[in-house]
Amino acid sequence: MLLPRLRERDRIASALERAGSQVLRVAVTRTVPGDTAVLEVTARRIVAGEAAWLVLTSARTVEVLAPYLLAEVGIGPTAGAPGHRDAPDASNADPDAAASPARAASSEQRQLATATSSMRVAVVGPATGRAWTGLTG
Repeated sequence: MLLPRLRERDRIASALERAGSQVLRVAVTRTVPGDTAVLEVTARRIVAGEAAWLVLTSARTVEVLAPYLLAEVGIGPTAGAPGHRDAPDASNADPDAAASPARAASSEQRQLATATSSMRVAVVGPATGRAWTGLTG
């Protein structure tokens, strides 16, 4: 069976293998760097309360945006730090993981949650919800 993704911990692949299938995992997509300036401006506008809604469509979206949001509230590296995966094995990461490179500690979670409290946040899917909750508490 060909599974068009390459995750280290993949529940579907594991279940198929336990059922006796031979699973070939192949990465068919990869995350590429976004426009740093756009991400910085977006994070600044989110933290400034300029948006009524924030719609997050994937855990990877949260992961990419996280370092920029954290930088805007004065946490972590300065704005412009890469919030993307550009390593060759980027597709190996588990998108169910909650924004692991930028996971915030509890006081940092509170700061970011406070900064984004004036807007409504919509998440698409449980992995995205876990990623956002992992970032903001």
